[in-house]
Amino acid sequence: MKIAIPPEEYRLLIDLLEIADWVLHSYRTDLPPETEGCRDLQQRLYALAAKMGAEDLVQYDSVLGQHATTREYEENSEYMSFIEDYEENSFWNELISRLADRDLVVREGVEAVNSMDVGERVEKLLTLEEKYASEFEANGLKNLQIR
Repeated sequence: MKIAIPPEEYRLLIDLLEIADWVLHSYRTDLPPETEGCRDLQQRLYALAAKMGAEDLVQYDSVLGQHATTREYEENSEYMSFIEDYEENSFWNELISRLADRDLVVREGVEAVNSMDVGERVEKLLTLEEKYASEFEANGLKNLQIR
């Protein structure tokens, strides 16, 4: 199978690859074997930069022994703003969800929560989540304390 990518869309492809790489590897200190196929595909697509007239985006780094995005790309790309938005929203959503889960278990007990039907549990969680969402929207982390 062949896929034709016009040069003007190659930059979008690089952005997508960088976002995917961030999701797969930004929190890790190692390169897991499970993502080797992703890394190989990324390298094959990066190797096309010269053919696509995108040497300003990706170049071969002899120190790393692989293709990598250039400093110019990093400084002029907007892909990090998408990652930052995603991380910001994920942080608040995850915090709210985990606090609501915790509070429901504290209030109702583990067995009661486990035996609730899905509708009842979701309704109770949504009420708790709305409380936290309102608090964090108004005050951020200002009122959050660890006892």
